[in-house]
Amino acid sequence: MAAIDYPSNLPAPSQSGYSRTRDWGFETSEPDSGPLYKRRRTFDVWDRYPITWQNISEGEAFALDRFVRITLDNGLKPFNMEVYSDGVLIEREVKFIRAPQITGTNALTTSYSAEIYSREVSTPYDALSSEWEQYLVAQEGSVLDGMAELDRIVNAEFPS
Repeated sequence: MAAIDYPSNLPAPSQSGYSRTRDWGFETSEPDSGPLYKRRRTFDVWDRYPITWQNISEGEAFALDRFVRITLDNGLKPFNMEVYSDGVLIEREVKFIRAPQITGTNALTTSYSAEIYSREVSTPYDALSSEWEQYLVAQEGSVLDGMAELDRIVNAEFPS
């Protein structure tokens, strides 16, 4: 999960036409003979969006540039930002595919455009691991004690 949050003093970008391309995490392979087959590369489901910052002021453009260049290490680090997903504004983890580029400028305002990948901030595994951790803490008082208990049970039932 990204620990960097999109600054509240920066304007929110708008999604260009709210188009979305979803990467389901499958890879299709074509054998020499027989049907195609798919295999899972990842359980993450990433959405790809084109976004724009329309008519932002010189100060906002400077702040956006500093955020991308310094805080995000030229756009390489992921960060948390609210984006539209299935018609609802929710917080998602975002990575730049293409860092913001100036697409228009005049005497007072500037426009930027970029492409992003976004995914849910938490995955189903986060909830499962959290529940498991709570169970272990409730049983023994600490995660390490709980893991020792789990190790004892597994080795007792499945000795090597």
